[in-house]
Amino acid sequence: MVMKKRVKKKLRRDKILRKAVLCFLIREHHGVEQVCLAKKSEGKEERKIGEGCRNGYGGGIEKGENEKDAVLRELWQEAKVVARASRLVKMGMGYFDNETGGGHSFTCRVSIFTLRTWEGVPTASDEMLDPEWYSLDQLPFEELMAADVTWLPLLLSGKKIIVHANYASGQMALLSPLRIIRVKSF
Repeated sequence: MVMKKRVKKKLRRDKILRKAVLCFLIREHHGVEQVCLAKKSEGKEERKIGEGCRNGYGGGIEKGENEKDAVLRELWQEAKVVARASRLVKMGMGYFDNETGGGHSFTCRVSIFTLRTWEGVPTASDEMLDPEWYSLDQLPFEELMAADVTWLPLLLSGKKIIVHANYASGQMALLSPLRIIRVKSF
């Protein structure tokens, strides 16, 4: 008689993030504008928002930080690039309603920036894997979070926006249509 060893899979709790930043690195390469998108790694203890999907670089705003300080810290931690706060351009605000696996709701307010000048080459990290450059007209939609498919092309085309998305648990599906408002400035 063969006994099978049972492997207990550790349940991960959902990460709850209320204030965050997101930054998209944009470059011109052989006359074509490109954006760097990396794949969010899987959390060991917590299920991260957007894990397994391609996105820009970012995360939570820590106590005592302003938005730009948080972006600069996240760019270094996740991509090993260095930038100046004065080069960051705020292009959007996202209000992402989320639901945890336990049925609790929370809204994450995300300040969204673009950056066209930095030092270093985006490199994989524990947080963000496999950075790749994509032409702005050939984004990997099948690898993006559900809401990003709609609002990201607008933002990358230079439009300043406010987006409101209502995600189901796991952030892989939307519970209602996106609301997007174009604005002149932030």
